[in-house]
Amino acid sequence: MNTKQLSSGVLKTIIHGGESPSNPVVQLLGLKKIGGPGQAGPNDRWRLVSDGLYQYSSAMIATQLNDHVTNGLLETNTVMKMDKYVCNTVGQGDNMKKVLIILEYSMVIPGKETGKIGNPTNLPSGGPPPPQSAVSPQQPRQPLTTTQPPQRTVSSGGFYGAPKQGATDSYRGNQSSGYPGNQPSAYQPATPASSVIPIAGLNPYQSRWTIRARIETKGSVRNYSNARGDGRLFNVTFIDGSGEIRATGFNQEVDKFYDLLEPNRVYEVSGLQVKPANKQFNNLKNDYELTFNANSVVTVADDDKSIPALKLDFVKIAEIDKLAAQSNVDLLAVVKQVGELTSVVGRQSNKEVKKRDVQLVDDSSTSVQCTLWGLEAEQFEGSGNPVVAFKGVRVSDWNGKSLSLMGGGSMYVNPDVVEAHRLRGWWDTVGVGVTVWGNLSGGMGGGGAEGGTPWKPIAAIKEEKLGLDKADWLSV
Repeated sequence: MNTKQLSSGVLKTIIHGGESPSNPVVQLLGLKKIGGPGQAGPNDRWRLVSDGLYQYSSAMIATQLNDHVTNGLLETNTVMKMDKYVCNTVGQGDNMKKVLIILEYSMVIPGKETGKIGNPTNLPSGGPPPPQSAVSPQQPRQPLTTTQPPQRTVSSGGFYGAPKQGATDSYRGNQSSGYPGNQPSAYQPATPASSVIPIAGLNPYQSRWTIRARIETKGSVRNYSNARGDGRLFNVTFIDGSGEIRATGFNQEVDKFYDLLEPNRVYEVSGLQVKPANKQFNNLKNDYELTFNANSVVTVADDDKSIPALKLDFVKIAEIDKLAAQSNVDLLAVVKQVGELTSVVGRQSNKEVKKRDVQLVDDSSTSVQCTLWGLEAEQFEGSGNPVVAFKGVRVSDWNGKSLSLMGGGSMYVNPDVVEAHRLRGWWDTVGVGVTVWGNLSGGMGGGGAEGGTPWKPIAAIKEEKLGLDKADWLSV
């Protein structure tokens, strides 16, 4: 086939020339899944790409796009336009090589509609690093030309975007005002843009990197206990235009970094450990996560309006019934009822943990029970039927379907966004008068009359002959 369909010779320009041409067109010649024994979670899939003249094996689709391979959107011989990409240098000396990471692409020709184009020869991956990081110039984000709907990103000042002037932050957590924002001389100058890489370009094979990202969410400090002893930890989520990644700090790093990090603020971050994400505790769409250590450096950066602040994809409560247990969802709801603060003893830690159950409703005329834990449970009041937004709340099949705000999730009260104002208007005019709700949970609320369904042992159902002459609603 005609090699003019591809950007002939562009791979040599990117890998060895240190340049970053805009929107080059390449072909995907092969798929190879790699990863060492014992690695957790999905492994990277390294691709063999071709420009018709050269082919290069150390090329990779960003991990956030790996599902495009598993669901068949990307296959051998696919011709794509690289809308956004980065070329990183990994290793040292004789082991040094360049890795090309495709962050965003547009489909040009599906693989099943074409064959191999040209007779490309192998392009070596060694050589000295280019004078600057080969990050493609900043361009407006272009949608992926695929059959998948793009991820919805909602932006608004004060909640999704940078904080409004004089606005009260709605983040519900153990926030601190200890960041000395009035002392700019205490921070290092901003890193030149050429040395900053996108979050999607992070991988464990890099020794030096810097990201410029906004803190999307910040969790409270939590205690933990395991075979190695007791300790403390906290989590933050960094976000930039390419994706999200979680960072966790333990013990000494809690004291060093926690009070310095503020939600919605932009930082330059380097020196953290990059490792495979533990999907038991991390629900982000990233195969990697970060860990603070003694070599970590965090500096404040000027606010960059091009960096989003929060990505949410709200689902209706009625849709939760179709979701599998242990999945995570983003939810916008009205707090209809707030339970008392209670305590339970953790099965593994054998320590007391505070919890609070709340009943949530939305305009799908359905309710669900959500359990808050720890500091969120203690601080939450819920007076006045507030609108709450959840990111990454866990779905459980306990007691029907219910939700749990685990350490990986975040909660925002009365967020200043259009969707929240619309839901508030619905509640004030319609929802407040509803007396019968479809109920996914068997605890608070009810699928029948207001106040919930009664709990009955099976023996009582037989003795009272419930359900023989008419339908009776109850929980067992």
